[in-house]
Amino acid sequence: MEKVRLVVIDGDSEYLNGLKQSLDRTDYSVVKGYSEQRACLNELGRTNPQLVMLDHSMVPLNGISLLARIRQQFDDTIKVVYASALPCSETAMIALSNGADGFVLKNGGDPGDQLIPVFATIMNGHQCFSTGVISREILQSSRRSLLMHAVRLIVEFRITSRELDVCRGLVDGETANDTGARLNLSPETIKTHRVSIYRKLGVRTRRQAVDKINSL
Repeated sequence: MEKVRLVVIDGDSEYLNGLKQSLDRTDYSVVKGYSEQRACLNELGRTNPQLVMLDHSMVPLNGISLLARIRQQFDDTIKVVYASALPCSETAMIALSNGADGFVLKNGGDPGDQLIPVFATIMNGHQCFSTGVISREILQSSRRSLLMHAVRLIVEFRITSRELDVCRGLVDGETANDTGARLNLSPETIKTHRVSIYRKLGVRTRRQAVDKINSL
C-alpha cells in the first residue's frame, strides 16, 4: 500500500528528526521537513503532500498566518494538522476557523504514537482535536451560530471552553438541569457559569445572551 505523503513544518529540528524516525515503518512517509517557512511555501506544491503537520510557534510568521496562506493557495486539497505545545482553546479555535483539520498537543512522548491515530482520523475525512482543548459538544453542535462564532466568543469576550459548553445549552433552550446532566455538573454550577457568561457578554438575561451569540 502506498504511504501517505506527509510534510512537517516545525522550527524544532530535534522534534522533526524524531518524528521522521518514529514514522519510518508506518503508513506515513515524511517526504519533506521544514524548519523555515519561506522555503515551504515555495516548495509545497512541488512536494505534493496529502497531509501537512504545522507547528504554532513558527517564525517570522506564526503558524496561524502560515495556515491561512496554505489554505488560500491549496484550498482543501491538503489536510492540515495544527500542533502546539500549549493547551490553548483560543489557538485551537482560531486554527479551526482558518481551515485546520485537527489540533494536537505535543505531549513530549513518542511523536509517532501520539500522531498516528490523529493522522488516520483526519485522512478518513474527520476532524480530530486533542481531548480537553475544544469540547466535542461544541464541535458537534447543530447550532451553526455557536460553532461559527466560538472564536469571537473566546477572543473578544474571554469565554472559556467550559462556558462554551454552557452557551450551547443556552442557544439550544436547555434548562440548567438539562445542561448539568449533559456535562455531568450540578444545576447550581451551570447557573454560576451562566452568570459569568452574562457578565462577559454585557447582558442581564438569557434571551439577551442568546441574541448576542446569534448576532456575532
